[in-house]
Formats: sequence, structure tokens, C-alpha cells
Amino acid sequence: MKNDIFNLNRFGRYLMTDVRNAVSNYGISILVMATLGLSIDVFVGLFHMIVSEGWQGIGIFARVPLFLLAFAVTLVSAPSKLFGHITEKKAGSAFLTLPVSTLEKTLSMVIVSCIMVPAAFVIVYLSIDLMVCSCDSTCGESLIEAATTFRADILDSLVCRHISDLSVVMNKPESLVNPLLYIDDIVGVSLLFLLGALLFKKSKIAKTIGSIILICMVLSMIATPLLVSGIKYDMVQLMLNNELTSVTFSQHFPVLTWICRNLALADTINDTVINLLLICLIWLRVKKINH
Repeated sequence: MKNDIFNLNRFGRYLMTDVRNAVSNYGISILVMATLGLSIDVFVGLFHMIVSEGWQGIGIFARVPLFLLAFAVTLVSAPSKLFGHITEKKAGSAFLTLPVSTLEKTLSMVIVSCIMVPAAFVIVYLSIDLMVCSCDSTCGESLIEAATTFRADILDSLVCRHISDLSVVMNKPESLVNPLLYIDDIVGVSLLFLLGALLFKKSKIAKTIGSIILICMVLSMIATPLLVSGIKYDMVQLMLNNELTSVTFSQHFPVLTWICRNLALADTINDTVINLLLICLIWLRVKKINH
């Protein structure tokens, strides 16, 4: 290899191989999960025809949880299904002999399992849901229309509550209902389960979930006392002296005030740092894996 770290042409060929393998190994699973809403709608409609006098599809309040459930299952299961075999001796040994750099293998895994698969699921699921709602008027509005309506209702609520008053502690609160803000969160979930698929040899999903719970508990036990001790005294003093206002709060807690005023930016920075750390850990695991 002329470039042992990254070669664009070599990476492109390897990525296309991973994409074809993903379609072969997980394409049916995506279709099954993406048609969950359609399957339930047909079942409910037929059941309604049997016990009553007409067809009745499932409404938006049932279809939203179904979509979230199917999406969660896809995010959790896809990394293990696509790349969990790497921890097996036979398949893992073949993976290690591929004439591709560790960086290229890592980027390909991240792109396929954390970006392409979730995007494909969302596109297929929402497209089917839109067609179902177009054909079945008893379903009500589609998920795309419901998301648009929900976002508009939230923005109207913020306007009614005077965004100018909220801006004292929060700049552009409407940015929190921007769907693009949560893409990095979705990628982060996939990265966690991709790392778990590479770390654990058996019960990958269960062990990943258990590890996440354990790490969150430990971090909360460490961080909570530090945060409380850092603001408790000043906050109590401000409250006892009846001086707790947005101005005094920003003066005593400038970092916390900046985070509150820039929640979307702070969330993006936090998620980006965590995702980059996870990618580094995945790269390190791929580099150090052995059988």
C-alpha cells in the first residue's frame, strides 16, 4: 500500500464492499422494521372489520411509539449484526488480513452502521407511513406532517410565552426543536453499540446496555457532588438575601449561564466530543483486536 493510513480510492472500494454486505446481511431487517407501522395498521384494520362495521387504521398517537420502538431496535441491533462477527476467530482473522488500513476500516464501519443504516431506515419508514396515510384516511396525518405540526406548535408556544423574556437565560430556544440538532445523538447511540459489538464476544447488546447503565451511575455519583458543592453555597446565599435574579445568577454562575443561553451549541459541542472519543475507542479496538 502506497499510503498505510488513508487512501481515498482504496477506502471508496472498501466502503462499497461494506455497503453491499450491509444490504445483504441487514437489508431484510430494515424492511421488516420499516414496515412495522404498515403491518400493525393492516392488522388493526382487519380486526376492526371483524368486530365492528368498518375499517379503522391506527392513529398518530399509536404510530409515533411504533416508529420510535422500531428505530431504537434498528440503532441497537445494526452494529452487532453488521460487525459483531469481527470478534469471532474465523471471521475476525479474515477481517484482520484485509489490505485496508485501520482508519479506513473504522471509518467504513462508522459510516455504514451509524449513518447509512439509520438514514435508510428513517427514509423507508417515513415513506411507507406517508403512503399508508395517503391511502388510509382513518390513520390521520403522517409522521412527517405530525412532526411539522408539533414543531410549529412548540414555536407558537414559545412566542406566546415571550421569547424575549426567555432570551435572558436562553438564546434562540426555538433551536431546540430543530431535528438536525439530534442527529449527533442518534449517531452517538449507534457508536456506543458499535463499540460494544467490537468489545464483547457474546451477549453484545445486553452487555453494552449494562455497561452504559453502570458508567452513567458512576459518572453521576462523581459529578453530582462536585456540581452541587460548586453552586450550592452561592445559590443559598442569593436566595436568603432575596437577590436571586437573572442578572445576579449570570454574575455568580457565568459558565452555567453561558450553557443555558447556548443550549443547542453546548449540546452539539458535548455530543461531538463524545462521538469523536467513541470513534477513537473504536479505532483503537480495531487496531488492537486479536484472536
